Amino acid sequence: RQLPEYSVNDLAGEWIISTVNGTELEKQENVPFLAFNIEEKRVHGNASCNVVNGGFMQEEGKENSLKFSQMISTMMACPNMDTERLVLEALNKVASFTLDQDKSKLSLLDENGTEVMS
Repeated sequence: RQLPEYSVNDLAGEWIISTVNGTELEKQENVPFLAFNIEEKRVHGNASCNVVNGGFMQEEGKENSLKFSQMISTMMACPNMDTERLVLEALNKVASFTLDQDKSKLSLLDENGTEVMS
């Protein structure tokens, strides 16, 4: 099937992480989010406890491919580290992305096309 046309530029800005592996995240003290800086090919955010920073890249000729690289997070301990662990594990699996029609929902997919984060 034909994937809609969009580019990594559509990712610019801040996205709140609402689900990981299809499970709705509970309310957190720090809202987990990812923010994309397209020009610098950098991403930063919060995994619910710690700040995460890293880069992202795309496969040549694949508009919707997306891989995070050199993701580092601060090492603060929080009461509930489960969400954080899930977020970081999911980020490592990301291979591509899709957006819904009005580009208000971003889905990050693994290499099999399964959503690991939205």
